[in-house]
Amino acid sequence: NRDHVDVVSMKTKRGQDIVGIYVHHSAARLTLLYSHGNAADLGQMYELLVELSVHLRVNVM
Repeated sequence: NRDHVDVVSMKTKRGQDIVGIYVHHSAARLTLLYSHGNAADLGQMYELLVELSVHLRVNVM
Protein backbone atom coordinates (compact mmCIF):
# COMPACT_ATOMS: atom_id res chain seq x y z
CA ASN A 1 0.00 0.00 0.00
CA ARG A 2 1.59 3.27 -1.12
CA ASP A 3 0.05 5.13 1.83
CA HIS A 4 2.52 3.34 4.07
CA VAL A 5 5.68 3.98 2.04
CA ASP A 6 7.98 6.98 2.44
CA VAL A 7 11.15 7.93 0.62
CA VAL A 8 13.70 9.11 3.16
CA SER A 9 16.99 10.95 2.73
CA MET A 10 19.79 11.04 5.28
CA LYS A 11 23.12 12.85 5.25
CA THR A 12 26.29 11.20 6.56
CA LYS A 13 28.93 12.98 8.64
CA ARG A 14 30.94 13.35 5.43
CA GLY A 15 28.07 15.03 3.63
CA GLN A 16 27.02 12.09 1.45
CA ASP A 17 23.30 11.63 0.78
CA ILE A 18 21.76 8.23 1.48
CA VAL A 19 18.28 7.67 0.07
CA GLY A 20 16.06 4.86 1.29
CA ILE A 21 12.53 3.55 1.40
CA TYR A 22 10.61 3.15 4.65
CA VAL A 23 7.66 0.74 4.55
CA HIS A 24 5.35 1.08 7.57
CA HIS A 25 3.26 -1.88 8.78
CA SER A 26 0.49 -0.91 11.21
CA ALA A 27 0.89 -4.06 13.34
CA ALA A 28 4.70 -4.03 13.41
CA ARG A 29 6.63 -4.24 16.63
CA LEU A 30 9.99 -4.46 14.86
CA THR A 31 11.79 -2.71 12.02
CA LEU A 32 13.92 -4.68 9.56
CA LEU A 33 16.95 -2.82 8.20
CA TYR A 34 17.40 -4.23 4.69
CA SER A 35 20.85 -3.77 3.22
CA HIS A 36 21.03 -4.22 -0.54
CA GLY A 37 23.98 -4.72 -2.86
CA ASN A 38 25.89 -1.91 -4.50
CA ALA A 39 24.18 -0.15 -7.42
CA ALA A 40 20.76 -1.61 -6.55
CA ASP A 41 17.72 0.21 -7.95
CA LEU A 42 15.31 0.98 -5.11
CA GLY A 43 12.47 1.37 -7.60
CA GLN A 44 12.96 -2.23 -8.71
CA MET A 45 13.17 -3.36 -5.07
CA TYR A 46 9.91 -1.64 -4.10
CA GLU A 47 7.70 -4.74 -4.45
CA LEU A 48 10.16 -6.92 -2.52
CA LEU A 49 10.30 -4.47 0.38
CA VAL A 50 6.50 -4.19 0.55
CA GLU A 51 6.14 -8.01 0.42
CA LEU A 52 8.68 -8.41 3.24
CA SER A 53 6.71 -5.92 5.33
CA VAL A 54 3.38 -7.63 4.67
CA HIS A 55 4.50 -11.22 5.19
CA LEU A 56 6.78 -10.61 8.18
CA ARG A 57 4.53 -7.95 9.75
CA VAL A 58 7.46 -5.59 10.25
CA ASN A 59 8.45 -2.11 9.18
CA VAL A 60 11.18 -2.19 6.55
CA MET A 61 13.87 0.43 6.06
